[in-house]
Amino acid sequence: MDNQRPFKVVKSAVISAKKHEDRYVIIDESTGKTVDDAHGNGYTSERAAISSYRYRHGNHKRAIPVIETWFLEHKDFLDTFNDKVACFERDGIDVDKKWIMEHMLKAHGIEVEFDIINMVRAWEAIISTFQVPKIKQGKKNRTRKQHGKEKN
Repeated sequence: MDNQRPFKVVKSAVISAKKHEDRYVIIDESTGKTVDDAHGNGYTSERAAISSYRYRHGNHKRAIPVIETWFLEHKDFLDTFNDKVACFERDGIDVDKKWIMEHMLKAHGIEVEFDIINMVRAWEAIISTFQVPKIKQGKKNRTRKQHGKEKN
C-alpha cells in the first residue's frame, strides 16, 4: 500500500476467528477506525477489499486516465499485451484479458497500485480510440451502377 491512500487494509482477528479463515477489513489510517468490514463478514483478500473500496468510492472512474498514462509510459508492456490478446483472438480463443494482464505483470516483476480490471478497462479505452471503424459492405452501400442499373 502506498502512503497516498487514506485507508489501509488489515487482517481482522475477530472476523477471521469467526469465519475460520483470513478476513480483511479497511481502516482509516489517520483514525484507526474500521471504515468497511463487508457487513461484518470481512473480505477474503486484501485485493478484494481494495477493489470494493475503490469501486464504492468512485476511484475506478478516476483511475482510468491515470492507467492510460501509465500504459503510454510503458509502451513495450502495452505492445506485448496487445500482441498476446491479438494472437489469442486471431486463433478464435475467448481470451481472459484480466488473467493475461495479471500474469504479464508478475512475469515482468511490475507492481502497480491499480486494480487489474481497471487496467483492462483502460487498455480497452486506448484500443477503442485507435481502431478504425469497420465499413459495412451490404446492399445499402452499393451504387446503382454496381447493381447493374445505371440511371438514365
